[in-house]
Amino acid sequence: MKVKTQMKIRVSNILFSLMVLIIICECNGFRLLKLDDNIYKSIYLITIIGMLLICFIHIDIIKICRASGEFIYYYSIVMFLFLIFEYVYTTHLYGSLQTAYEYANYNKCYAFVFLAIPLFYILIIQDNFEKLMSIVILLATITLSLMLLHALCYKWYQIEILNISVYAKKLIRNDRFRMWDLFSLEGLAIIYGAYRILFVKRKKVTYIIQTVICVAALVYVEQTRMMLIALAASILVMFFMKPCKTANGILAKGLVIATVGIVNAALVIPKLIISLSRGNSIANRLIEIQFVYNVLHNQGMLGLGIISYNLQSSLYNHGIYSRVFLDDIGLIGYMARAGIWSVVLFIVPMIRMLWILLNAYKNEFTIFLWSIYIYLIITSSTLFVLDNQRILMWPFCLSLFEFCNKKYNRK
Repeated sequence: MKVKTQMKIRVSNILFSLMVLIIICECNGFRLLKLDDNIYKSIYLITIIGMLLICFIHIDIIKICRASGEFIYYYSIVMFLFLIFEYVYTTHLYGSLQTAYEYANYNKCYAFVFLAIPLFYILIIQDNFEKLMSIVILLATITLSLMLLHALCYKWYQIEILNISVYAKKLIRNDRFRMWDLFSLEGLAIIYGAYRILFVKRKKVTYIIQTVICVAALVYVEQTRMMLIALAASILVMFFMKPCKTANGILAKGLVIATVGIVNAALVIPKLIISLSRGNSIANRLIEIQFVYNVLHNQGMLGLGIISYNLQSSLYNHGIYSRVFLDDIGLIGYMARAGIWSVVLFIVPMIRMLWILLNAYKNEFTIFLWSIYIYLIITSSTLFVLDNQRILMWPFCLSLFEFCNKKYNRK
């Protein structure tokens, strides 16, 4: 029995190391090396396949997943069938315009979803929650601090110190170097940093520094308004759900509520309204919503299909910017691509997550998950977690909630 336990720990460490490699490749090696983006994508895709092979070779991992994380097991099967259906549908619809290679190349991001199986195993073996999340926020801090340094060097000296290509979606906004979607686990990292600051006394200074760096990069480099709103709301939920045992704690919460209300009313909301009204973002999103309506009206429940970039450039030819960007309108845009019925891939897990939270003991970990849940709800309007830029966060969410169900379910 002792030998078997040691084997499990060794396998979990291998899976953990491979997961770190995937995260590093997904953020293009912190953009320190001038390697082609496809090289990084090939590495993480091979690594994902390797992790899944390890899970199936060590049959006890699959048994644990089926016994303790049954939802993850069956959700992975449904996602696999969904991808096969989408390929058959798009091939039938577009013929030679949608080759198998183009379909696989564009949809390889869905391979991230299957990481929920090894991630759940990593969490179950020896409660590796803190170890896993600590490496996530560390890698986020490295990535975002480099991006922040790059933006400052560009602002002050007009030089670019990193390998930032057009593919990285760089532009100038507010007289600053702007990039978005810098790190797919950024939201999760910031929420975890806030969780450590609020609930854990150990290494609090370290997590304060890491969280401040991540937020600074979000504000100065990404300049993504919805991300700021989602994170502010999720962190405030965590703060208000934190139990207060003294009158001073209750008073502190009251002061925070008053301060946040005054600052929002006097500064944040007016600037946000001005910022939105000056740009084309709202006008273009209205055009994108109209485009979705037309697609669903003409194509029916199955939508356009999750198609390659080449097909998108011709089929999405509408809007202020010469084409619509369905990623901008979150779950609504996803329906135009994958069809109305595909929302179950998001809605069913969200219902499952809510059920887990309502049936779990209230503690620090479940409060952390409530914060993630609020973040997922808010970002579904535009920064949708199943879009290819952010989908790596989805298996983390699935595995964290199932881990909570395993450990803290009251029934």
